[in-house]
Amino acid sequence: MSRRGVLRIGGTAVAAGLVGLAVPPAASAAVRGRAPLGISAGSTFMAWKGISGDQRIWWNGLQNGGTWTGPQPVPGANTNAGVALAGQSGGPLHMTWKGVEGDQRVFWNTYLGSSTGWTGPQPIDGAFTSGGVALAGPPDGSLQLAWKGAPGDQRIWWSRLYAGATSWTAPQVVPSANTSVGPALTVYGDSPYMTWKGVEGDELIWWSRFNGSTWTAPQSVPSASTSFRPALATLGV
Repeated sequence: MSRRGVLRIGGTAVAAGLVGLAVPPAASAAVRGRAPLGISAGSTFMAWKGISGDQRIWWNGLQNGGTWTGPQPVPGANTNAGVALAGQSGGPLHMTWKGVEGDQRVFWNTYLGSSTGWTGPQPIDGAFTSGGVALAGPPDGSLQLAWKGAPGDQRIWWSRLYAGATSWTAPQVVPSANTSVGPALTVYGDSPYMTWKGVEGDELIWWSRFNGSTWTAPQSVPSASTSFRPALATLGV
């Protein structure tokens, strides 16, 4: 998996990623201009919702020897839908998720290394979803976020956090992109790419690319159909 990519596993339940540059406001001043975060290049992390009845978010890391660290709960982070991770070489690692049952807000936080841990969860203004979210970290240090709308809203929305910024851009609708379950994101070169299942009753898989200012017109992936959310990753670029 490329250090520029983000891998989504198992739809809404699990996310894995390599370690961006943008961080929540509470941590941005401390991190800006500081390179070492105790996160080595090529580190691999995983996050997931707990088992039935457990809405906590858990996480661990894959060590160089090929063994996973012991799972730990992410402080203050809870969901009924799942998690997305993104980051770039050297960290930090970013996470987004939907809130617990009845809470449709989208939250985010950042892992700043073993000595600091996770920043406190913060809601993203104007972002609401009925399902999981997707997150990617372009090489310019920004973060790109996409999500299905709140219950009854099958549109796909997106927002961006620029490198060094302390707040996300106002949510916008991805033109003509609609889904019943939610999108997946990755980065190829300098551009985020997105795939998604169509609306209720539409089992085609669709895709679009962010061209720097907007998303290209959706196209169906030939011969690709699904009843749930696809996964997306970029290798070797």
